[in-house]
Amino acid sequence: MDKAKDAVEEAKRKASEAAEQVKPKPAEGLSPKDGLQEFKTQMKAAGKWGKSSLSTIVEKIDPGVLAEL
Repeated sequence: MDKAKDAVEEAKRKASEAAEQVKPKPAEGLSPKDGLQEFKTQMKAAGKWGKSSLSTIVEKIDPGVLAEL
C-alpha cells in the first residue's frame, strides 16, 4: 500500500513539473492590459476611419440621387 501511495505522490509531482513547463510565460515588460490598451487604440482609429469614409461617401452622392432615396 505504501508503494502505491509513493507512486501516486511521484506522479503528482511529475505532473506539476510538466504543467509548469507547458504554462505560457508573459513577455517581459508586457501585461495583458498592454494588449487590451493597444486593441482599444486600434478600434478607436478604425471607428474614426469608418466615420470619415462614410461622411466622404455621403458628400460625393449627387443631391438628386440622395433626394430620391
